[in-house]
Amino acid sequence: MDLELLKNALIRLFHRGFEKEKIQKLFNFLVRETSPQHRLFYPNLLGVRLNFTHQETLRLVTYGVLDGLFEMTWQVFCPQCTAPNFETKSLKNLRLRERCAACGSDYEPHADQNVHVLLALHPRFYDEVINTTDEETPVAEAGVQPLTVLDLIGYPDFREHFTDQAPRLNQAIKIRNVSVMFTELIRSTEMYEVIGDVQAFLLVNEHFDILFDFILKKYGGVIKTIGDAVMAVFKEPGPAFEAAVDIKKRVDHFLNSKLKNFSSGIKIGLHVGPAVVVNLNENFDLFGATVNKAARLVSHAQLEAIAMSKEFMAQVHHLPETQNTDKITQNTVTLKGIKSEQLIYLYKVR
Repeated sequence: MDLELLKNALIRLFHRGFEKEKIQKLFNFLVRETSPQHRLFYPNLLGVRLNFTHQETLRLVTYGVLDGLFEMTWQVFCPQCTAPNFETKSLKNLRLRERCAACGSDYEPHADQNVHVLLALHPRFYDEVINTTDEETPVAEAGVQPLTVLDLIGYPDFREHFTDQAPRLNQAIKIRNVSVMFTELIRSTEMYEVIGDVQAFLLVNEHFDILFDFILKKYGGVIKTIGDAVMAVFKEPGPAFEAAVDIKKRVDHFLNSKLKNFSSGIKIGLHVGPAVVVNLNENFDLFGATVNKAARLVSHAQLEAIAMSKEFMAQVHHLPETQNTDKITQNTVTLKGIKSEQLIYLYKVR
């Protein structure tokens, strides 16, 4: 192994903001536990071993691949027998249906379930020619959540640098179940008039920083911003609810401290269900009825309360916060584009 070349690559990661101690741990791992026959590893397991946060692991994948430290592969598993079926360098190569070579089952690749990220130390760090047919596939560990397509497409830096991984224009990658959050600022149009375009622009961007931080800390991802609104996704509804409560408290406090004599806040809507990953404007986006309903739901949120669909509430009703009946109210509302009336829940944050 060319240690000097490896050190130079890791120095680039250090300059990107990774802690020196964690860079040293990464160096030790790559030197001691990888070889031409054992280059492959799952980034989520590496993150656990090196004590990386979820956000740090996403950064490591993004910039490790971008800087040429790692090669990235998407590994597709059969959900029936859990056998790895095939690997591809591009999500564009995924098909709607696959047949498992191990058990013969027909199955669908899902962005939140059975399409995982696999990394390999780049061949340029080795003195010998790599024979990929001799490489051993690593073994997953029970209890450690894999890093999936859904994890990475919600990480802003990955979205920025890996637009070439977005699906083909005529391709959709299914998601079994995703919690979708939409936010928007209350009285934002008036705010621009009151404090001026420049100050409003700066304030909106500061509030984005707060949102992104809480979303990523709760293992969520940001799909896009639309004006002052944000669309975010989470694998599980529990962390989505926790992030929404944290965001509501923090952003409302932030806005009240910045906007004197002007009442504002953030509205948040939460829904859960299936969706598909698509290509919109040469980047990743989410599409489907779940996304549409979440987008409509946010308009029914209130200055003091988060709006949740009936489906979302059914999956978080066991949380201690949602069992506090003093904080929960029900409403029947009409959502634009949806024919039947919808039962929604309002969770009072303050």
